[in-house]
Amino acid sequence: TDYQVRYISAILSGKTVQNPELSELLLQGNDFENYTINDITNVLRPQVTKKEQKAKGITFTPLRLVRYMYENVLSDDVSMTDMLNSDIADLSAGNGAFFVGLFQVLKEHSEFSLRAFIEKHIYAYELEASNAAFLELIFKILVEYFGENSSHLNIHLTVGDTLKLWRSGTLDRKFDLIVGNPPYVKQQNLDETQRNFLLHSFDSIDSNYNLYYAFVELSAKLIGDEGRALLLVPNYLLKIKSAESLRRFLVDRNYFERIVDFQFSKLFAGIDTYSMILQLKLSSDVVQFKNLENLEESKQWTRVSASSLNTESINLVDEEEQQLIDIVKSQPNSLVISTGIATLKDKVYLIDEVHEDERGQLKFTNSIEDRSFDIEPDVVVPITKGSGASANALPELKYILYPYHIVNGSAFLIDESEMANSYPQAFAYLQASKNILASRSGSYGEDEWYRYGRSQALTRFDSKIVFPTNTDHPKFRFVTEGSLLFNGYAVYGIENCASSERLLRALTVVLNSSLTDRFMRLTSYYIGGGYLSYQKKYIEKFRIPELDAEDIEALINIGECGTDSRINKLVQKIYGIEQ
Repeated sequence: TDYQVRYISAILSGKTVQNPELSELLLQGNDFENYTINDITNVLRPQVTKKEQKAKGITFTPLRLVRYMYENVLSDDVSMTDMLNSDIADLSAGNGAFFVGLFQVLKEHSEFSLRAFIEKHIYAYELEASNAAFLELIFKILVEYFGENSSHLNIHLTVGDTLKLWRSGTLDRKFDLIVGNPPYVKQQNLDETQRNFLLHSFDSIDSNYNLYYAFVELSAKLIGDEGRALLLVPNYLLKIKSAESLRRFLVDRNYFERIVDFQFSKLFAGIDTYSMILQLKLSSDVVQFKNLENLEESKQWTRVSASSLNTESINLVDEEEQQLIDIVKSQPNSLVISTGIATLKDKVYLIDEVHEDERGQLKFTNSIEDRSFDIEPDVVVPITKGSGASANALPELKYILYPYHIVNGSAFLIDESEMANSYPQAFAYLQASKNILASRSGSYGEDEWYRYGRSQALTRFDSKIVFPTNTDHPKFRFVTEGSLLFNGYAVYGIENCASSERLLRALTVVLNSSLTDRFMRLTSYYIGGGYLSYQKKYIEKFRIPELDAEDIEALINIGECGTDSRINKLVQKIYGIEQ
């Protein structure tokens, strides 16, 4: 574009440009006085839509982040001299940001021929031809910028699917250093052919995965015995179930060498992914890590034994933090946790309008396609929403169409005949919604097309502690008996212990304490907007000590009138944590 041509002219202004192709692009004068060489990968790149970004996992890494990776992570293990003699590859190079950052860092520390370095040591692999074209252009501009002739520059640039190139044997060499920011593409956004290829080609790919898992695994496989990989990846790699196969692959071979986790800080404008820097080296006995909020924060490396890493979940914690985790996880009692109901089409079943008639009786109305139906009260029950409120707010109570009878503690779908005869308005509404219900996933028999999507929690009307799946701090709310639950989880008590309202109230105080907050921040992962995952597999690790009658009364009393500091002090005392 004219914009990009003017930028090139500004960058090379005052330089002797020896490449005739670049000379033709230069203009007399420009209005880019405030732009520098540091903007080169931001300006010289293809324009992609948000849809393309999502489908292909395209992100352009800021140069300041790339430089940080070389100067503050890799440099302690690999000297500048070593890098000048290393074969370096990027398996998903984009427009070359990781190479541009490398060239800048090296030029600030050493005198060398950039052209010779590129031609001898740099290897770029990129799927998109448009990205590759900009990479080639940027390399030539940089060579000219640093005073060399870029004419006929020989770049080891391969355009194609790197994963398939490796699988076919075309990419069959080792590298001293592999760098990059691999593409993040969810399994659901890959076509069936690509899914099958990944499933049969990589140890890290199983039932659920992201495309970048394969790139991390391949990077590890392509570095030599003394080589390293320096990658920018989502930090949930350390925690989530779907990445367990990848963690196992890396842990079993002691690949983890250094990790910088930026926790809930966003490094990319407009992208919610939370990132970490991952440095890999085969047979690393010690893992060094930092938890940072931004690139400017300075911390010393914390060192842990590689043998201490758990493939189920990797927690980047120091000795004191690990001690706290161990104390909580060693308590004798586990929570009884359950999800709520799953209709798979809440907008059909949830009641739209609730009002009282002249006798004070509740009336329920649902509408579809400009038709209104007065739903019979006998097939409507209260339901509580697990998410969307603070720990101190009243739970959000709604009502839902419930086409079930409960017999001996089990829920049975009311058959069509009874629905039509006893609840004609509700049945007519369901029939009007039949096409919407048919769009749900799963298999539904001809006589059960209006059942909920799943059979879970259909009779859980008992008292409970509800909480959201994702939250920025503990939001546990006690709910008295009488309603079902949706959109969240609930704690119903302690395993092998009779539940009671007083026990649940006491547990609510414990679960809303700073101890829970700290434990979850150390053991769960950030999912977006500063929110942590409170899924069952993470919160169930928070175990409960033996609570006698005195403990329960103390917790209830302090929960009703105590300050946060008094509550937290009592909870830590019950857990035996020194203050």
